[in-house]
Amino acid sequence: DYLKNETEVQVKSVELNRGGMIVKWQGLRGFIPSSQFGSAFAGNLQGLVGKAIAVKPIEVDREKNRLIFSEKHVSEAAVMAERETALKAVKVGDVLEGKVTGVLNFGAFVAIHVGSVTVEGLVHISEISWEKVDDIHKYLKVGDSAQVKVMGVEEGTGKLNLSIKQLKNDPWAAAGDKYPAGTTVKGTVSRSAPFGTFVNFEPGVDGLIHVSRMGSFPELKMGEEIEVLVENVDPPTRRMSLGPVLTEVPLGYK
Repeated sequence: DYLKNETEVQVKSVELNRGGMIVKWQGLRGFIPSSQFGSAFAGNLQGLVGKAIAVKPIEVDREKNRLIFSEKHVSEAAVMAERETALKAVKVGDVLEGKVTGVLNFGAFVAIHVGSVTVEGLVHISEISWEKVDDIHKYLKVGDSAQVKVMGVEEGTGKLNLSIKQLKNDPWAAAGDKYPAGTTVKGTVSRSAPFGTFVNFEPGVDGLIHVSRMGSFPELKMGEEIEVLVENVDPPTRRMSLGPVLTEVPLGYK
């Protein structure tokens, strides 16, 4: 009932751990994650140990003996309510303008203004570009303006899943026409793997020389431009098989 009604309760802080604060409420042991403290307590949780804290329960699981509270649902209730209202106006497919606020190995955070409220979403590394992204910092930096497409709004958390690449044409959509099987094309050796070597033709479109075909090529170097034969191309699976350029057409070759 407390969880359903979002009732404010008083808990007593017991101790800190790496993830947040352990508390007691009516003889039960609970937990407040660090992310569930308001900005007023950021970096100063030690000062709350042993004190009573006003919180609201956000998760109760009797089977797992799990009781999670939030302090910011009390101290920042008005701000959170305003944010929740703003998020309801954001729909999947919306194209929005934002600013990059953080760049990490797994993606970039983008702040978006929705009315008078600023909400933050994540552009996962796989949604930065159609080409393989190894270092996000080569594409984005803090302070950059970014146009993004809303791919999802997580129910409950209100987190936005964003994409930059979905605003651009997928290069594989035309790959079947640009690189049909049987044609000879030039590309750049882009990366190697235990099963073969990849050749890049344009951003986002790579073909594979399987390891079983490598004997037909001289030693290949990264960045080297080579000419290859497209043996098979399958846009739906984003795969292209490459081989050596034929000097003569084998018997029965089509």
